[in-house]
Amino acid sequence: MRETKSATAQESDYAQLFVFRVPKKNREAMQKLEARIVTMFKKHGVMKSEFFQLTPHETVKGFTNLAETISASPEEEVWVEIEHYLDREHRDQIFAAIRKDMPMLELFGQWYGLVTPGINSVMGDFNKLKI
Repeated sequence: MRETKSATAQESDYAQLFVFRVPKKNREAMQKLEARIVTMFKKHGVMKSEFFQLTPHETVKGFTNLAETISASPEEEVWVEIEHYLDREHRDQIFAAIRKDMPMLELFGQWYGLVTPGINSVMGDFNKLKI
């Protein structure tokens, strides 16, 4: 990995966003697993990991509610995970290291066993806008 100031002293200009469904019965297990994954992410250089749970809210005119798009059932929660990186190159370096880390890959396997399977999990990579 390239030499930089500490990741916590720098600002993230690149993020990955993941939106997925978690069965309510798996909530505690998922929280514990995500804590382990975040610890491993930090060892690999991920700057920051954030998690949010979708809450009921009115839909603003002209928008589609994310809960409708994800098609969550009453037995599921919708989670958003945001992983922060310096830039795309930083993210690529981390992913290259993670692909060689068998314990990390095993944790990802457990993750897939706890989320609701299907096509309604989405992700995207984002560059920070300088506004």
